[in-house]
Amino acid sequence: MSMRKERTNVVVGIVRTPDPLNLCAELYRRALEQLRKMRSVEVIESERELDSAASAALVADEFTRRSVDLSLILCCRLAGDGKIVEPFMRSGQELAVWSVPEPQQAGQLLLNSLTCANLFLSAAEQLSAVCRGKRVKWLHGEPEQPYFARRLKVTIDAVRAAKCLAEATILRVGATTEGFTNLQFSSQSVFLRHGVKTAEAELNLLAERMNSVPQKNALELAERMHFWAMHATGFEREVQQSARLALALEALRQEAGADAVALRCWPEIQGEWKFSACLAVSYLNELGTIVSCESDVPGALSMLLAHEVSGERPLLLDLVAADLERDVLQFWHCGVGMRCYMDDAGCGLIKYPCDERVLDLPGACVNMKFAPREITIFRLYGDDAGKLFACQAEFVEGPDAGYDGGRGWVGNFTMEGKRLSAGGFLDTAFCTGMPHHYVLCEGHFESALREFALRGGLKAARWAEYRDELRE
Repeated sequence: MSMRKERTNVVVGIVRTPDPLNLCAELYRRALEQLRKMRSVEVIESERELDSAASAALVADEFTRRSVDLSLILCCRLAGDGKIVEPFMRSGQELAVWSVPEPQQAGQLLLNSLTCANLFLSAAEQLSAVCRGKRVKWLHGEPEQPYFARRLKVTIDAVRAAKCLAEATILRVGATTEGFTNLQFSSQSVFLRHGVKTAEAELNLLAERMNSVPQKNALELAERMHFWAMHATGFEREVQQSARLALALEALRQEAGADAVALRCWPEIQGEWKFSACLAVSYLNELGTIVSCESDVPGALSMLLAHEVSGERPLLLDLVAADLERDVLQFWHCGVGMRCYMDDAGCGLIKYPCDERVLDLPGACVNMKFAPREITIFRLYGDDAGKLFACQAEFVEGPDAGYDGGRGWVGNFTMEGKRLSAGGFLDTAFCTGMPHHYVLCEGHFESALREFALRGGLKAARWAEYRDELRE
């Protein structure tokens, strides 16, 4: 089985204002070195200098022809013409402006780089209204310092996210599960907002593909799945069916040219096909093929976004328990998890984790607790996936082992750099209409998501601490 393609490549074009005393050459070289170390980043240098609006037009045209995604202007000597930024603002490229420290702290002002950046940034803000609300990022300092390196990485990740979605296709296999109205979306609106295409396949086609999988291939993958699950005794038939499902889903995804899959995992698969899709979904996600549950297309889109920004594998989970005294929440799904998240107890297979007097459903469901680590929790939602909920947190040990299935206790929440209590999380999520599927992914990358939202005109949920009254 092949894994999904690498993260989307971002093309950065870099250009300088004049540097007659050659004071910025070493900083420029080190910046190029930093950029070239970044994974999935291509750098294009312009041989021209930005000394006038005319030269800027030539550079912007060059960058457009060379498919630059982000233009980076290094302000060396002050170039005193605000019109220099206009061709970049009117182009399809995003823009960042970089000022550098003065080479000496007293005496003559040799560069006036900060004033140059101030001129360009204020001129860009004046143009924003007539340039689709386009915003420009400021950077400052030496290439290794946080106000350059960290801020630039956030911007590159945000640009990568938008570029990925504009080229993405989500394959929906079966309709969104009935009753989950908060997962509904408009494929046309999502396309107009993000450029994402939605392909469709029926469950009967999936069943045909499963039945056509050669027995040899199914048995080989089933053996690998048994090994992957570690503790899988008693689920031989379900594991073989899971192998067929995984192979069929991956084949359909490749045929559709899709970047992710949204699978209607119940009730038909559990009720009529007599096994749970959880193992297949978990295994595919571990390999790098993104699959969301319950035909959640915006959820699959959010998972794809998480992978593009972080390079990690995302989880899609429900919020199922709150221990507000201990300031933690439990996120869970009935049987979805990946070994890259599991704790020392490992991974096993179980029947669907519900009291049989209520729901008597088959396996194979993944059973694991997620190990402590930093995570980001977020989702795109709304008819056009035009809303963003995002915060940072950690998987923690929690007060107990949690519910059977794939699960983890989460604490130490922050949003927009401010501490957020578990009660504040509930208040913010519930009052902003956040759907019940949350993407949790290793790493802290809320800043990149918020910049992606700002550049794309999305409405992002804002920090607010818990209050007793009903919030707007």
